[in-house]
Amino acid sequence: EGREWGERPSAPTLVEDWGGGDGSRSQRIGRKDSVPPIFVCPITQEFMRDPCIAEDGYTYEREAIERWAAKSDRSPMSNQKMKTLRVIPNHALRSAIREWQTNHGPQEETAQGT
Repeated sequence: EGREWGERPSAPTLVEDWGGGDGSRSQRIGRKDSVPPIFVCPITQEFMRDPCIAEDGYTYEREAIERWAAKSDRSPMSNQKMKTLRVIPNHALRSAIREWQTNHGPQEETAQGT
């Protein structure tokens, strides 16, 4: 049972078992129901409220990258030296996060375990 050459694999559908292990009550959970990892700050592992792009090209929660830069001049993602703490608001990502939260309801502050 192989795929045709060049055929892309499909994303698996997750099954959450609510029953006694026999699968009698289960819910299919697709990828659309999980928190998109891009909405999570790589430093805090929390939903970003004020996402900003740093010199290294990665997006972080503004407060988190400011605290990081006060202690280190290296990127938390690439470990490359950053010359400045110039951050640019990531308005597109902030809008996408707000839209996702509107459509999916409020999320826990911590995105771990989602």
